[in-house]
Amino acid sequence: MLDIVTIYNRFVSSELQQAFLPLKIALLLLSLVLFIAIIYFFKNTSYLDNLWLDDWRDYLIWKRKYSLRAKKKQYKEKQATQFKPAEEVIAKPEKTITKVVPRTDWERILDKLESGRPLNYNLALLDADKLLQKKLRDRELGEFYAQKVKEARELVEEVMADDSRDLTLEEVGQAIDVYKKALDSLD
Repeated sequence: MLDIVTIYNRFVSSELQQAFLPLKIALLLLSLVLFIAIIYFFKNTSYLDNLWLDDWRDYLIWKRKYSLRAKKKQYKEKQATQFKPAEEVIAKPEKTITKVVPRTDWERILDKLESGRPLNYNLALLDADKLLQKKLRDRELGEFYAQKVKEARELVEEVMADDSRDLTLEEVGQAIDVYKKALDSLD
């Protein structure tokens, strides 16, 4: 009958370790190759950027502009500039404030197309469809655009049904062009 010491001695025996050496080396190399593949794919895809970095950038912008510390700093700066002597105010011209022009929905759609990311292509197509649906609530399209819009709408439904499908820039570009022409005809 085998006791625990005998079993242990068989597991740590040099013969068994030599027999498992090629398997250990093969598994070590496989692990190394898979680790390098993971790093490569994380580096060359936008997965991490979409998953984590976009939220982090939004947080940093919010913190810089709207946090309690930022609001206190803005208040102190405002108070400091209110009570300057007239000579200082006249000597230093005020900073020119540039007016921020809000971007249109269509410009946002074009930005998504220019990003080079397949996920943004899908989002651009969905946004264009939503924009057209919003404009169509009160108006009718002509017969020519109705068929083209129907084809583009089928592409939208295909994307909505299978969210793992990545569209090409050419497919989305044609559909976006149809939406642009339809929106122009409505305006």
